[in-house]
Amino acid sequence: MERIIQAFSGTLRISREQFNLFFATKRSNMHLILIAAIAFLVLCFLLKKNEKDRMFLSFLLIFSVLYLFPPTAYVIIKCIGDIVYWRMFWLVPIPAVIAYAAVKGTGLIRPALIRESAYAALLAVMVVFGMYLFSDENIDPHSNVYGVPETVIQICDEINEDARGQNLSGFTVAPDKHFASWIRVYDPSIHTLYGRGGNGSVMHDNDPTAVRIFKSISKNYPDYVSLRDDLEKEGCAYVVGKPSILKAQQAELFGFRVVKETRHYMILYCPSAAGEKPHSVTGQEAA
Repeated sequence: MERIIQAFSGTLRISREQFNLFFATKRSNMHLILIAAIAFLVLCFLLKKNEKDRMFLSFLLIFSVLYLFPPTAYVIIKCIGDIVYWRMFWLVPIPAVIAYAAVKGTGLIRPALIRESAYAALLAVMVVFGMYLFSDENIDPHSNVYGVPETVIQICDEINEDARGQNLSGFTVAPDKHFASWIRVYDPSIHTLYGRGGNGSVMHDNDPTAVRIFKSISKNYPDYVSLRDDLEKEGCAYVVGKPSILKAQQAELFGFRVVKETRHYMILYCPSAAGEKPHSVTGQEAA
């Protein structure tokens, strides 16, 4: 019984952390949840006599409950990761309820001219307020045969060149969420402390030191003393992140060396960690 209580407490803790992350990162889209809730109530009122529509609503309701219930949410997050978890939640119940309610509600409008005008208005709302998937913000352009962003190739080349200059072999790199997966795609010989989004350490909770490193370089104003100590424990010689987070002058004050700094990325070298045996997750293990 005690183990069951501990396991359930663990699921509540994990779920609470994921919900805090969700509301912290999706706060700007909270209006969609409100619209989806209103749409669900509208559907319950409009479609109460239609068996197929009731099955549709029942499926969405069951899916949402199972998806958000702490024990099942814990299992799903462990299997697919928190990023894909919340992405699926945004893709399945919320758009389906809003779209279905909009179409069904608009279909009840009479006369036909006003109904068609309402459909046109819905399309206009989608165009104006929707997200353009092929924008530069969502897609990294590339002009190489590897299909990876040019910045990733530059990062890998800079790290390898710096490591060769210091006769380093088997070194480990701690990249932030923007570069972790791409580095493993372009150069699998570079050992990374974790995979995409910190997966491999953060999601499996098997390396608290790596978790702290990932969180430290993913937020503003990292604690360089703690970061340096954690890098020494892991034997992780290099850190890759955004220059807006990894401030060069501050890092140098605490013993880091700036290998390369551009408008898109910064590479830091930790001399005190370079001589230790690296602890890393390979691309296949971290995927």
